[in-house]
Amino acid sequence: MRHKAKMLNMVFEPIAAGLGGKSSKQRRSKSIETQKQLRQSKLSNEQRDQILIDQLGGMGLNVK
Repeated sequence: MRHKAKMLNMVFEPIAAGLGGKSSKQRRSKSIETQKQLRQSKLSNEQRDQILIDQLGGMGLNVK
């Protein structure tokens, strides 16, 4: 199953890039950068969690 997923990614990533989408590597690096900034911000864990929940809410996801 994992091999089939990799094969599909090999097909769909260039298509998505050609249509103006971002690759998974670009999305992953942005997420890692956001996490790094939050860790360095000296906020409490609760404040960091609330920031991330607010970001998810801004994307239209309902987090409980």
